[in-house]
Order: sequence, then structure tokens, then C-alpha cells
Amino acid sequence: MTKPQIALIITSVIFVVLIFQLPKVIIKNDKQLKSSTQTAQNSSESAPVAPDEHTKSVNKEDLEKIEVLRKNYYSFSNKEKKLKFADSISRLYLKAMVFDSAAKFSAEVAALDPKPETWEKAGDAYNQAAIVAGDAEKADFSAKSRSFYEKILENNPKSYDVKAKMAMTYVGGPEPMKGITMLREILKDSPDNQVAIFDLGILSLQSGQHEKAISRFNDLLKINPNHTAGLIYMGIAQYEMGKRSEAKQYFVKAKMLNTDPVFASTIDSYLKELK
Repeated sequence: MTKPQIALIITSVIFVVLIFQLPKVIIKNDKQLKSSTQTAQNSSESAPVAPDEHTKSVNKEDLEKIEVLRKNYYSFSNKEKKLKFADSISRLYLKAMVFDSAAKFSAEVAALDPKPETWEKAGDAYNQAAIVAGDAEKADFSAKSRSFYEKILENNPKSYDVKAKMAMTYVGGPEPMKGITMLREILKDSPDNQVAIFDLGILSLQSGQHEKAISRFNDLLKINPNHTAGLIYMGIAQYEMGKRSEAKQYFVKAKMLNTDPVFASTIDSYLKELK
């Protein structure tokens, strides 16, 4: 596999993982949406909804829901209702992989209901937005992501998974060594932290240090033999070392652990590389 192919695989797996983790939208049916709309119209005037430049990637049904939810969000003053609307909008945008818009409304949720769980979701959303953003926006999204992660770490410095996520926001920017140092510090305090081990394995793979990547993924799979993403990247690292049969074993095991059609199709594309 070439380096561009590896980069594409890394990006595609991020998307697949997001799809698997996507929770159900709070607003569950059109009847509930219409009822909410009527209530909003009766209670106050709706703030104008600015057109979203990314709506082309949202399917028609979800776009209609988003438009109604946005009108409701800007119409209601009740905190609990606004919270539900903002959360639902964020999830619909996440479903469509419109990460910057998802992040905006995740931040609204965090402002309405400030706590570690909502801060982390907002941080994750901005982190996802940064991953796919152009250079002009990447730094801004990464900084916003860190601002939410920092809130969590201020209250609990031992939130190592969150610290690992924050570390990766530095890696893609002008201070990559700061992020790598943070990941290493995590492993000094928490040697079995799966997020930090996985991230260091990914960074080794991206930099062409395949033996080091294999060592990292070995450590990860000893802790969690069913770490699906770890199995995939171990397979990629083995392939890069010319160990095609070993690579196939890891890809096949990853496919067995998750039978989702999208995921299976991704794995099949890797297996074709081995033929």
C-alpha cells in the first residue's frame, strides 16, 4: 500500500467508527416534529435560519427535520426544549458527516448543560471537524476542541482518554511533538491506556515506522484482543512489512468482530490488496 492509500484508509475508518457510534436522534418521528413546530409558532416568533452551506450532503428527509428543529431551537426559550433541539440537530449533522455544523450545535448543548459528558461530546465534534477541515479552519476547530477537553482535565487531570484526544489535536498542527509528548506522559501514568497506545501506533504507521507500529499494536491487542481498529492497523503494518499472510489474519478477525455492511466492505477492500 502506498502512503496515500494508508492515509485514505485511516480517514475512512474514522468515518466508519463514527457511523457505528452514532446514537439515535432524540426527536423520533415526524408527528413529534410537527407538534413541536406548532408549539413554537404559537409561543414566539422564530429567529431567521441562515442557510447552511453544507446541506447538500444531508439527505432530503433529514434536511427537513433539521430545518424544523433549527426553527424550534431559535423560537423556544425553555432550556430543556432548546437542549433537546440542539442535541438532535447535532446528531443529524453527525449522521450526515457535516462535522463543523455538528460541532456548532454540540457546543450549544454544552453551553446549555455544562458538564464533562457534554464538554467531551463538543470536543469530539470539533476534533472530527478538524480532521476533515482545510488548513484555514483546522487550527480553529482544533483550538475549540482543546478548549472543551481542557474543561474536563481541569476537574479531573486523570481523564487520560480525554488527554489523549487533546494530544492528537496538537499532532496535526504546528506542535506535533507536544502531542506526542502528552501521549507518552499518559503511558507513564497509565501504561495500559488503550487510546494513547493506539494513537502512538497510528503515528508510527503514518511516519513509516512499521516495526514500532507493530510493537504498539501488539501491546494494544494484548490488553484488548478484540480492538477492531487495532486489528485493522496491525494488518496494515504487517502488510507494509511484507507479511501478507499475517495481515490477512488480522483483517479477517476484524471483519468477524463487526459484520456491519459498510465496515465489511471496507475490510474487503483491504483484503483485495492481498490478492
